[in-house]
This record gives sequence, structure tokens and C-alpha cells, in this order.
Amino acid sequence: MMSGERNSFDNFEELYTNCYWLVYRYVRHMVEKDLAAAEDVTQEVFLVAYQKWQEVRRHPNQKGFLLLTAKNKLKKWYEQQGKIQIEGPGQEEKAARRPDSGQEGYYVQAEWNAFLEQIFSMQELLIWKFYYENGFSCAEIGEKIGISESNTKVKLFRMRQKLKSCMEE
Repeated sequence: MMSGERNSFDNFEELYTNCYWLVYRYVRHMVEKDLAAAEDVTQEVFLVAYQKWQEVRRHPNQKGFLLLTAKNKLKKWYEQQGKIQIEGPGQEEKAARRPDSGQEGYYVQAEWNAFLEQIFSMQELLIWKFYYENGFSCAEIGEKIGISESNTKVKLFRMRQKLKSCMEE
């Protein structure tokens, strides 16, 4: 979390006002071009927060709660769309190796994703996720987003430099 940012809000309206775009950007990034779905999923996230306000109000990481809720709502949305298969062959082993396994890890991952969204453009976020989270090669990433392999490598190098500079501040 960047300095000067609040993570604890005293009333729901304040939480909604300060965190709506954070959640919406995350959801929109994950559903790509389906703006209606992004709005619907974001609305569902804040409905859950409103319904569980007494719990959320005391939560030590309210933004993390919202982003984890968004992740869960997105998973349901993808299942309903028939776009993913739940825990396919080999996925169990991959999930067990991931550092974000467990409740605490989800909040850390959500904060990390929020941080990355603040410093990277949408294209950079896509490249980052393809490379570091999905393990695609630079050639595969370039093919998916329509740039050359060398351009992908340069972008990754610059992104690492940008990240390093932000973390040193």
C-alpha cells in the first residue's frame, strides 16, 4: 500500500466512495471487454460488503476484503459463463505451490495486485500476469497481445525497473 492511503473506513459510504474504482479496475481487467459484467460483479462485491458491514467495519484490511470478494465473484462469473473448468488436471499441484495459498495469502495477493494496478498500465498488467502468474514465454505473450517477442522483453525489463523504483521510495 502506498503511503498516505487509508485502508480502514468508518462507514460504508466512505468505503464505497474510496474503493469503488479500485475494485472496478480489478474486475474490468479480469473480464476484459465485458463492461456490463464488470459493473455487475463490482456491484455484487459492494452488496456483500454492505450485507456484512459489521464484519467489514472491523476488518483489518478492508480493501483486501473487497478484492478477495471480487476474486470470488469473478470465479463464479467465469463458471456461469462456462469459461473455466474448476481445478482441472494438474491444477491441484500448481495451486499448492502458489505462495498465496490460504486466507492470509489472499489478502497479501489482493494488496499486491492493487499496488501493481497503481503503477502499471492495463497492457503492462496483462504482460505481468501472463509472464509471472501464468508462466507464458515472451514469444507467447507477444503473440497473444500483438507485439514482438523482443518488445515484450523490453517491456518486462522496464516494468521491473519501474517496480524497483516504486518500492525504493
